[in-house]
Amino acid sequence: MIISAIRTVATYVAVSLYVLVAAPIGMLLAILLRWKSLLYVLGHIGVRLALGASARHIAGMVARRVGGTLARGLAAGLVMALIAVRGLQSVLFGVTPLDPTSISVAVLVVVATGLLAAWWPATSVARVDPAVAIREA
Repeated sequence: MIISAIRTVATYVAVSLYVLVAAPIGMLLAILLRWKSLLYVLGHIGVRLALGASARHIAGMVARRVGGTLARGLAAGLVMALIAVRGLQSVLFGVTPLDPTSISVAVLVVVATGLLAAWWPATSVARVDPAVAIREA
């Protein structure tokens, strides 16, 4: 009885540690990969800047592009979470699988990360000299 309780606690601790390590690494990778994908279109942005587009227009273009990706990712993530809810019941302690507060906090964290992933490269790319952007693309 004591050994099964220790195994149960060890399972909860292992899952918690995995989430605490894997989640921030995943968020960091998402930000960096979004940064890289936006730098890929730097030449296109340079052409737009050279033709007279404002930095505000470029930032809005990037934000719309990232917003679409973010919306599709959130929809897919929520669908997968609803599908995986049965399997998650065994590792959740003190929280129901469809807890609205937990889901809302998770969605807010993902949205904040997505906005950071969009804002950071959008503002830096919008400040680039058009000639440099075209040459380096």
